[in-house]
Amino acid sequence: MRGRKPKPVEVRIAEGNPGKRPLPEPVLIEGRVLPQPPAGVSDDFLEVWNLIVPKLYSVGLLDGIDGLALTGLVTLVIRAQEAGRLMDEHGPVIFGEDDKGRAYAIRNPAAKLELETWAQVRAWMEHYGLTPLARTRLGLAELQRKSLAEELKDKLGIGPPPPAELPPAPKPKPAARKKPAAKKPTTRRRTKPSDD
Repeated sequence: MRGRKPKPVEVRIAEGNPGKRPLPEPVLIEGRVLPQPPAGVSDDFLEVWNLIVPKLYSVGLLDGIDGLALTGLVTLVIRAQEAGRLMDEHGPVIFGEDDKGRAYAIRNPAAKLELETWAQVRAWMEHYGLTPLARTRLGLAELQRKSLAEELKDKLGIGPPPPAELPPAPKPKPAARKKPAAKKPTTRRRTKPSDD
């Protein structure tokens, strides 16, 4: 797909529909329901799930049907972390001996696994606006940004002073008309009449 990815309907609604085009109704399969983690998962899985899912739900990006996709994302995060632990434990190079007693050194297979898995995680994260670039593409960065005045009001309870009445700006003087420059005479070349 070429060009910018389309913004979700929810984002366009939150922006106030700046293009004033008719908006389609958001497609909800199961409705705005907080997806639950699958039964019998590890504590690591629940930790990552609870880090991601409630935040996505609070900004209205989840449908109840998203549970399966989120399970895939969380599973990939766990696998990437496990590959990282193997890298930390064994290092980037594994040394050993073959059956004839010769020493060898190979690249740790966990290094490739970790890189590939994090690439897959990044691709999944794009769908849910979980990277700065994805949030910008979806328009979520602008929705969540507050002005300095709003932050001061939230933190300190004070707002900016009301705008003062300014006197009307003086009207600009009309510009003086300039005389058009004299045109230089153009010389035309004489052409020989053709013998037809």
